Amino acid sequence: MSIKQREDETLRSYKARFNKEAFSIDETDNKILVAAFTNGLWKGKFLFSLYKNDRKIARIGDRREDKCSKPPTGKFASFTLLNTPTDQVLMQIKVEGALTFLGKLKGDPRKRSRDKYCRFHRDHGHYTSDCYDLKQQIEALIRQGKLQRFIGKEMMD
Repeated sequence: MSIKQREDETLRSYKARFNKEAFSIDETDNKILVAAFTNGLWKGKFLFSLYKNDRKIARIGDRREDKCSKPPTGKFASFTLLNTPTDQVLMQIKVEGALTFLGKLKGDPRKRSRDKYCRFHRDHGHYTSDCYDLKQQIEALIRQGKLQRFIGKEMMD
């Protein structure tokens, strides 16, 4: 991948364009995606802060890989009631670049249910509507004041 941030392009626009391209590629490694993303950034405060915190980011990545499929601790235990099914929220917000896609599920794919597919992980094993990681990210965005359009008491069809 050789996507570069344009001179007059905002970080948000670059991130959205990068994610769109990354979604079109199957079987990508998260470390390669991070490297491609940072290599495409314009030199500036944001890029230098990434390199400054590189060790911290590496430690976080190592911990994520160690967790396998069990849910991370210290995350949200309760979720805001949505007016749209989780899988439809994903389809509507994935182009906005607000989500961090974690890649394929860990573990042996032969032991997972082939009739269940998660659009967030782009892998078999569970339904998108049951995806813990997706629900966590949606909840985080809601608590940041984003995705207000999906908050509601009654489910829309």
